[in-house]
Amino acid sequence: MKLILVPDIFGCTNEFKQYANTQRSLLTQMLNQDVEPVLVESVLVDPYQGHTFEFDNDTQAYKKYMSLGGHEHYLSLIKKVIEDNKDHDLCIIGFSAGASAIWRALDGFKSDKKCQFIGFYPSQIRNFLDIQLNIESHIIFPQTESHFEVKDVIASLKRYELLKVTHTQYQHGFMNPLSTGFNESAFSEFK
Repeated sequence: MKLILVPDIFGCTNEFKQYANTQRSLLTQMLNQDVEPVLVESVLVDPYQGHTFEFDNDTQAYKKYMSLGGHEHYLSLIKKVIEDNKDHDLCIIGFSAGASAIWRALDGFKSDKKCQFIGFYPSQIRNFLDIQLNIESHIIFPQTESHFEVKDVIASLKRYELLKVTHTQYQHGFMNPLSTGFNESAFSEFK
């Protein structure tokens, strides 16, 4: 089993790496309740490809993210990781720009392995509502987004049979301790 974790525009921070280790441990425990042990390997997709930046705020992180290739660059990185790991069972978890890029990368993706996607507050999904989704997915939206009506996007997504949608009371960034939208209760609820 490969656990692919894709951060938001802050990249693979120490906080994100800690989150990734926790998720790998939790998934390993869950999968190893059966008789046959399952090895879970984490794969981190980093928009900055190993370079670490310390951002003062979301705006500063977004400017750096866009200056280094933005959404199209991140999409290409994620497509490569999914392609490189397609022969394994996959659990893919993404946040914000990472979740949006995963959504796009999954357009038409098929596998005879077990695959699932969990995406937190993928705001760019609003521009890609007509993908061909072939794996079980769960999108978790914030209460509001500044550039679109969340309820309208949720209504458009209802046609996907393999998609579960959750509309939370939290703000964009609620899972990232470095984001202004971080919420400790939400982080505990969804980890």
